[in-house]
Amino acid sequence: MDRVFVSWNVAGLSEEQLDERTEAQCLLLLLSDPTPWVIGLQEVVRRTWYAHWRPHLAAAGFRVFPEDPTATDSEYFSLLAVRDPAATSLVAPFAPSRMGRRLVGLESAGWSFLTAHLESERAGSDLRIAQARAITRFLAGSAGPAVFAGDTNLRVEEEGAIEGLAQVDDAWVRTGSPAAARTTWRGGKASARFDRVWCNRVAHPAAFDLLPGAGSVSDHQPVRVRLQRAD
Repeated sequence: MDRVFVSWNVAGLSEEQLDERTEAQCLLLLLSDPTPWVIGLQEVVRRTWYAHWRPHLAAAGFRVFPEDPTATDSEYFSLLAVRDPAATSLVAPFAPSRMGRRLVGLESAGWSFLTAHLESERAGSDLRIAQARAITRFLAGSAGPAVFAGDTNLRVEEEGAIEGLAQVDDAWVRTGSPAAARTTWRGGKASARFDRVWCNRVAHPAAFDLLPGAGSVSDHQPVRVRLQRAD
């Protein structure tokens, strides 16, 4: 059975039309075809969690991890939602992090899914690289299929410092580096492929794209990957 995993930084820190944007984001994700098996969200804030994400995800039959994603000192947070009532969770704060960042994971039917929002800004380079190393170590060490999708904030020049990156597959690269899915973030005149999907060698990325219709509701685009077991 294929697994569809969608990850999105929903720009909750921007208060411009926050409720309207978030409602549009909820509908876009939950009405997409096929419906994702797992959703990873970054930069959710308490206002959008309680008013939009929590009721919509519950109504659509998703279970959320952590069960209370607001239980953090940070003003914004990441979460995973899955259509599997038997899933179990993993939450591990990144040490160190100046921004309260943490790794959120879950186990579902033999699969491991992870999301995170890695340290931001150029000054966070060393921490961001350390966090990426921790993720790739987890993926490479997993016996079953394991997938990370999230906002890495990685610069191209930082990739060489992540030793474990060569042991996992970049889903965008593995699926042929589709040009239409190259840019996942735009900020003014700048753009980058900050949002990444990494898979261990037991998880095969069969397709990769950007979820259509996101428009201007976030400065990031939602990345979508269709996954199969490689074994």
